[in-house]
Amino acid sequence: MPKRYLFIIAFLLIFKLNVMPDTEIPLPLIEPERAVADNAPQSIKNAVKNAPKDVLIGIGSAKMAMMSMSRSAANARARAEIARQVNEVTTVLIRYHSVINEADLSDEVVFKETIIVSLSKAALSGVSIIEEDRDAEGSYWVAAMMSKPDLIEQIKEVQEEANDAAPAMASFDAETLINASIR
Repeated sequence: MPKRYLFIIAFLLIFKLNVMPDTEIPLPLIEPERAVADNAPQSIKNAVKNAPKDVLIGIGSAKMAMMSMSRSAANARARAEIARQVNEVTTVLIRYHSVINEADLSDEVVFKETIIVSLSKAALSGVSIIEEDRDAEGSYWVAAMMSKPDLIEQIKEVQEEANDAAPAMASFDAETLINASIR
């Protein structure tokens, strides 16, 4: 009797694995970072708090000998923070796409590296400054943001080059994935 049960269980397990549809893998929800340093000016905190939820926010600060240098450095740091988030979002979405489409790992790596390298070279033209301020110690603060449509545009601009490098990933649809995962 026990052998019969073992046979039935093995048969049902093989049947489920081969015949029944796979469960759908949920798209990861991405919540852009909203952390603001305690010593940031209130205007910077308010700008971040009042920004739409589906934008990427970058905050930079700097204190240098000249205010223009401080402003430039703070701006560059805010943009670098957005670039870091763009890379993270892109990596998560490419990985998700690869799993869903059962793409070869080597294609995923080539595609991801091509997009991320190209994005890191890009000037992130969709970034806009939403607030600038100085604190009591003389540090210059910048809050910058990138909207979801600008993020999609940045990825689309570099995707053609990535598709050439990894044709198996050509079905990657940045717009659909970003719209569904960033809310």
